[in-house]
Amino acid sequence: DSLSLRGMFEYPMLNGVLDLSLFGGFLAAIAYSAFTLNFGIRLARKTAPANLVSYVFVAALLGSALWAWLGLVSDGLHASSPLELLALPLADLLRYGLWFGFVLLLLRPDSPIKGRGDLRVFIILAAISICASLLIFLARESGADWAGALDRPTAFASLAQAVVGLILIEQLLRNVSDDTRWNAKPVCLGLGAIFVFDLFVFSQAALFRKFDSDALSVRAAVHSAAVPLLFMASRRHADWLDKLHVSRAAVFHSATLLLVGAYLLMISAVGYYVRYTGGEWGRALQLAL
Repeated sequence: DSLSLRGMFEYPMLNGVLDLSLFGGFLAAIAYSAFTLNFGIRLARKTAPANLVSYVFVAALLGSALWAWLGLVSDGLHASSPLELLALPLADLLRYGLWFGFVLLLLRPDSPIKGRGDLRVFIILAAISICASLLIFLARESGADWAGALDRPTAFASLAQAVVGLILIEQLLRNVSDDTRWNAKPVCLGLGAIFVFDLFVFSQAALFRKFDSDALSVRAAVHSAAVPLLFMASRRHADWLDKLHVSRAAVFHSATLLLVGAYLLMISAVGYYVRYTGGEWGRALQLAL
């Protein structure tokens, strides 16, 4: 459970935890692979809109499938390997970047909004969060003596990705036009579940220098929960991606920042209290958070 990029993928080799991790990885790999194949066939048959949003969407599905398969193989090896320590973190970063790109494309208004630069701000936020994680990862793998000092920055960079994802989801859900919100809800719920779960995982790691091995063991399974919701949205209309337009009256909403800030303050306060009293985190308290 050490706070390191390796610690994120090294679970205690207990049968229950390992079996659950393997099951979750297999579930995610099959779900994302099947949806990628399904949507790819629909693109080929022109029953899905052949535009940039669709291509980025199928690329994000493919990246998620790649991440899930790499995680499954890594768990099956039962030991640290270049696959586990290099390919898996990079695949995780790749799929995050693709999902960010997908939501950013949906955030484009159906017609230009004069004088608005909010979308540029979101693009910058997404790019900074991805680039920061990539640079920290490269620095850690450089073998430098000071690489160990990047343990906490690694967790904070991953936490920033989850927060940026939630910010993008909030902007999409609040700014889509009224007649397209029905199509947007499954997309926002599915991707929101991914970002919310990672918010818990990486906030605990960033603040308390320890990953929750139980949470990590079900991470792939939780992330696969997005697939049914995305599939539901894609089946409602053949041109569902074209119908997700942001209103011309789009404005920035900051509820995500306020809620995440309150959450981090809360668990920081609880963590300080536990440390001050000399106690330890209990499973009930972790589950409640």
